[in-house]
Amino acid sequence: MLPPARESGTRSGRGRRLIGMQEGRLAVSRTEDPGIALPALAYWLLGLNAILAFWLAYNLTRPLGASFADWIGRPHNTGGLGLGTGPVSLGLTILIAGFVGSLTVTRKDVQGD
Repeated sequence: MLPPARESGTRSGRGRRLIGMQEGRLAVSRTEDPGIALPALAYWLLGLNAILAFWLAYNLTRPLGASFADWIGRPHNTGGLGLGTGPVSLGLTILIAGFVGSLTVTRKDVQGD
């Protein structure tokens, strides 16, 4: 079971809700925390290496995606939507295959075309 969301203070005095489950709902950050956007900003504005930017973004967003997938797949009695891990995995696989197929057809990811 996911731990309950908890409040944590910051130096500016504003509280931040950590990702987790609270009262059967997914709790996400309630402050304007730019942390997830930092790799993209560093890539566009500072010229950060694309591979490093990708892996930083992956590591920063993975907990959010895992919490979301857990919330969708977990049973109702543990605060989830109760869809099960199989349908969630199948749905995400179809979504990823759709994105890859779209890039294959449109070639928007190919530089120099």
